[in-house]
Amino acid sequence: MLAPSGRHALVAVFLACMLARPAQTSAATGTSADRAALEQALTVDAQRLDDAARTARAHHVPTMVPRITLPQADNAKAAPVSLDRWLQSELARIAKERNPQAQARDLRDLAASLRRAGAGADEPPPPVDAHELATQILSQTAYAHEAGGPAPSPQPTLLEKALKWLGERIQKLLQALLGAAVAAPAIGRAIVAAFIVALAAVTAYLIYLLALVWLRRERKQQPNAGTPLPAAIHPQMLYERANAAAAAAQYGQAVALLFQASLRIFDGSGKLPYDPSLTPGEYRRAVRRSIAGASSLFDEIARAFVLAAFAGHPTTHEEFASADQAYRAMRQLVTA
Repeated sequence: MLAPSGRHALVAVFLACMLARPAQTSAATGTSADRAALEQALTVDAQRLDDAARTARAHHVPTMVPRITLPQADNAKAAPVSLDRWLQSELARIAKERNPQAQARDLRDLAASLRRAGAGADEPPPPVDAHELATQILSQTAYAHEAGGPAPSPQPTLLEKALKWLGERIQKLLQALLGAAVAAPAIGRAIVAAFIVALAAVTAYLIYLLALVWLRRERKQQPNAGTPLPAAIHPQMLYERANAAAAAAQYGQAVALLFQASLRIFDGSGKLPYDPSLTPGEYRRAVRRSIAGASSLFDEIARAFVLAAFAGHPTTHEEFASADQAYRAMRQLVTA
């Protein structure tokens, strides 16, 4: 994309080329009527374009581009390009512009170009051929474009270079081993045996990895059914141990046994499977979700257990009695 100054320079060169032919024709015929008519038409059309630009800028919407047709000389139709053809292409481009600000700017630029063309209509023809001059200007370095050649081949990355080097070394090593095997059959048999052992070890290791992945996937897909307690421990046995500990004034141990018996009752009833990974607080929330009626009773047991096991609180006889009463009421509720 050319800058505005470069674009205006190209427009000036183009207009000079277009005006050179009518000027030379008029000079040959010896009349100035065509030049005057062209200058007047360019001035009037430039004013119309300025009016359209002000309308687009004031109303902030794209405006109707005026239709402009310039008078042409008799030989203009035979020319491959002309000022009027260039003007019509610019008007068509500006008419498609949906941005009112950009349309107003393009209309003002086109009006300025027409005024410059009208101002040069009375100038004498250039001393050199206009097309030759345009060719010289456009052949300058500023307008030159390098021809695009084939894309360069991609360069290997550092990793690719390292892998290639390693592959070459391994290839040389294998060639040396094969040469030794051919020269000495005993060495060849030893190499084949070592290769078979290594291949078997790699295969066994891959099978082990696949089995490990499969087992982990199966464990994730299975629902968490809890971890069963040892079958020999019955809630009643745990409750009797709790009473024995309380009789020996070991109230903290007695509360802990009541807490374990409560978990065994939940697991045996099928309402809350045993899970050793749950904390007492998580068990309390699980009981609220699964056995809402027993949640307040279990909270009493769990509170006494947490104070004895984690807070270092010496459990009293009254606290054990309260937990024991909650346990007996909860047992009737859960097993009913």
